[in-house]
Amino acid sequence: MMEENTSAKEKKYDVLDMQNYRIEKLPKRKKSKFERTLAIVGIPLSIFAFIYFGFFAHLSFLEDIEASTIVASKAKAAFDRLGEAGFARINT
Repeated sequence: MMEENTSAKEKKYDVLDMQNYRIEKLPKRKKSKFERTLAIVGIPLSIFAFIYFGFFAHLSFLEDIEASTIVASKAKAAFDRLGEAGFARINT
C-alpha cells in the first residue's frame, strides 16, 4: 500500500520542476518558406543596418542635446565637463 502512494506521488506533475520545460521537449517542425527567407536575408540586412546607422544616419536627438532635458546627475556632470559636442560624441 505504501508503494502505491509513493508511485502516485512520483507521477504527479510538478509545475516548479524545471526539467518539465526543457527545449528538447518541444516538438520538432520544419521551417516555413518565410522563416527560411528571413534567415537568408537577415545577415546582409543586419550588416547594412549597422553600417547605415553607424556612418550615414544622423540621429538628431543624440547629436543636439539640450542641457535642460538631462535628468541624471552623473549625465549632467558629464555634460558640464565635456560640453555639448563631447557629450554627443560619447553617446552616439
